[in-house]
Amino acid sequence: MYSDRSVSRVAPLVLRPEQRARLRSIGRTSGPATIDCGSEHHRLSTQDGWLHTHDHDATGELALHALGGGLPECLVYLLVWRQSFADGFLPFWAEHEKLDRLQRAHLRREWVDNYWEGWPPEPPAGAVLFEQRWQNALGAAVARETAGGKETDRMGAIHRAVQVRVRSAFVKSLGGVSAHTRPDALVPLRVVVGAGPASVTGRLARTESSVEIHVTADWLWEVWATGYCLVDGKLVIGRDKTNVQTVEWHPTGGAHREHTPAVSPWRRLNLRQ
Repeated sequence: MYSDRSVSRVAPLVLRPEQRARLRSIGRTSGPATIDCGSEHHRLSTQDGWLHTHDHDATGELALHALGGGLPECLVYLLVWRQSFADGFLPFWAEHEKLDRLQRAHLRREWVDNYWEGWPPEPPAGAVLFEQRWQNALGAAVARETAGGKETDRMGAIHRAVQVRVRSAFVKSLGGVSAHTRPDALVPLRVVVGAGPASVTGRLARTESSVEIHVTADWLWEVWATGYCLVDGKLVIGRDKTNVQTVEWHPTGGAHREHTPAVSPWRRLNLRQ
């Protein structure tokens, strides 16, 4: 199994619309994807945020491509994955936690019919050639790589990715709290992404509910990407290897059944749940 862990910008691919139309979206499950590569069936898989080819010497074949050689279809996906670290994939993915079937179909038509010479810059190829599960692995990897580098101008996209996904998990966590009359999705929530310990303030009530949550950027890859946004139905806002912190809601009594939030003490995570 081979991988390419270089994240530098690569020379744009030149793919005509009919060639782009032949490439399908892969990565619906976490296991290897099988694609038609020439006259053979080859496998691609993801691990630790990287795309791996099972049937190619990626480094050698990409070197030949740089010298003018042909490019197997497996390596088109590999280059898309690699180029996603430098193109517009992160801002796009940050805004879209999940695309429905019609949105994905529209995006694909737009990409196939984009008549730019060379590689279409919009929509980003990573959003077209990878199913949601692999897009999420790629997005978390790009965000983590970006946060550890010097491209501070892209931190806004990381913060937006966190805000979109915290909001989604927050709404799901309110299913077990009966403290307000508005639909859960309409509870005003402000998500602040920055340094410092995770925190939560505000209240849930029949009127004037409002919540503010502070998390760090690494919530995206330490919590969301690992599948631990909710534990026992509660929103997780902090996690290390073996412990989590969750948002706890406490009734304060009174006629309006108001609830106020607090961050739980660190508690051990059941990794088998």
